[in-house]
Amino acid sequence: MSTIPSWTDSGIEVIAPKAMARASLPKRGTLDLTNKFGAYLFLGVGRGGTTALTNGVNVEVRRTMNAGGMLLPPAPHFAAVTGTAAAVLKQINNPGGYPAGTQQFTIDGADSPAADDDICFWGVTSLPSDNTPLPNLEFARVAKFSSPTLSIDAPCQEIKLDDELITTKAECWCVWCPGGCIYEVIFDYMDDAAGESVAIAAWAQIFDSLTKG
Repeated sequence: MSTIPSWTDSGIEVIAPKAMARASLPKRGTLDLTNKFGAYLFLGVGRGGTTALTNGVNVEVRRTMNAGGMLLPPAPHFAAVTGTAAAVLKQINNPGGYPAGTQQFTIDGADSPAADDDICFWGVTSLPSDNTPLPNLEFARVAKFSSPTLSIDAPCQEIKLDDELITTKAECWCVWCPGGCIYEVIFDYMDDAAGESVAIAAWAQIFDSLTKG
């Protein structure tokens, strides 16, 4: 007899995709796994322009105690800091945009993304203000860039606008969180002296239960 796992696979928004301005208060979300086996957290940070950062964006996942009433920030479950190097900014160059499912895009802008770059499609045509929702935010990996054609390694899942912002130096993580407690997720961009707004998002794929097959 086998056991069959049951997952909530829809991508629960722990922190909905949004813009985060440099020096703004950190953004926080919580994930309640008190009655779950666990979850995979998918975390993403997209750069907003070409300016090098001074410190990078801190990303932390913290396991809490006492149903979220206690936590120990110096002992995170997961911690990372983004890179600081200057990014490349490009834009979609196609009057009709592109539908979901597209894998090659005509783009313009200075400099060039490189193969294996992680990139962020912002879903907007200009850099938004702090806390602006980004419902069409998408992360991707560059397979090849041969000007003016950008190819990604899998078809996009969101529509693309003409003049949509595309930035390199995106960073993404997949983190396993065992069940039985509440977790908090923190994005902290408060202590940088240079750099544009960034895009942030945190989704969860939840391991709900096991049944006998």
